Amino acid sequence: MYYNLLLLFCLSSITLFAQEKSKCVSTYDAELGEEVYEYLDEPATTKGESSKLFRTLVKNIKYPTEAKRIGLEGKLYIDFVVTKKGKVANLRVSIGDVPLDDTESVYRVLSNEEWIIGKCNGKHVATKLKIVITICLG
Repeated sequence: MYYNLLLLFCLSSITLFAQEKSKCVSTYDAELGEEVYEYLDEPATTKGESSKLFRTLVKNIKYPTEAKRIGLEGKLYIDFVVTKKGKVANLRVSIGDVPLDDTESVYRVLSNEEWIIGKCNGKHVATKLKIVITICLG
């Protein structure tokens, strides 16, 4: 059984970020078969309001019963790539170092979002993004 996390998150600590620097930096992603950028001129962003995306994520993330039982708190990391076609790929969800099995609901939320594709030197590129949510059980 899973618990809905709507009331378990400290909403003030939700952040979405991609790093910005003057120089584009990428690594080759064998799974995607292309370069993925962490540092770029214009990171990928959502076309809608970020706060709406965060609220939707919080409503849809299911917290494992066992994690709640043992009081597992900390940072929930949602790592993913927005491809140069605006699609979500390489989704990984974890609490600290512990991966969560139920990533489908997160994938659904992120995939339903419209993304502005990241740019490096005026060209569309795949962008690595991270959403960090602090879990507060107390």
